[in-house]
Amino acid sequence: MCAPTQPRGNAPFISPAYTRAMTSAAQWAAQTMDVAQQRLKIAADNLANLSTNGFRRHETEITRFASTLRLTSRTVEAQGAIRPTGGAFDLALAGRGAFTLREADGALTHGRDGAFSRTGDGHVVDARGRVLMGRCGPLVIGPQATFAADGTVRDGERIVDRLAIPAGTTVRQGALEVSGVEATGELLAILSAQRRFESGQRIVAADDAMHRKAIDGVAVVH
Repeated sequence: MCAPTQPRGNAPFISPAYTRAMTSAAQWAAQTMDVAQQRLKIAADNLANLSTNGFRRHETEITRFASTLRLTSRTVEAQGAIRPTGGAFDLALAGRGAFTLREADGALTHGRDGAFSRTGDGHVVDARGRVLMGRCGPLVIGPQATFAADGTVRDGERIVDRLAIPAGTTVRQGALEVSGVEATGELLAILSAQRRFESGQRIVAADDAMHRKAIDGVAVVH
């Protein structure tokens, strides 16, 4: 019976099982790095909106299915704190829903940032120039207009329109809803994502080094 062939020269012996394990670990590490990048991007976006009135932060969750990692995100619908400003056209919503806004091209969008101002022709606009809509169309009001808790808009004694808000939601004039982002939590999420990414990098680097070692060994044998 022939004796098993032994590696010649200085060629290292790397078992197939070890190679498979390292490759599998590298694939898992690559997924870990991808998930970490996604999580980092979401946390950075949350942090960038720390001062955006009415902003709803996004929350992430990492799940594992078989050999696959997946990151899902959802919008946290928790009510942000309402801060009095005294601004005549600052509006805050307490409850569900959002303001209906008309873009320059006529498209309707929604948002909860209630930092509005009145234009010279009586329209109510946000910082981006989007027009605040009532149930009957764009609001056109005088400088002394008031907004009732139920969304009714009055100009003196005359009812002008009503904001399209869900039942149970109230409007507060002279106040703004602050961002739902908490800086410390997002900074911790960023640090956690960075550590996860770096850990994946180390595993991928080790796998790459192992493959280079195996290739160098083949070169020595031949």
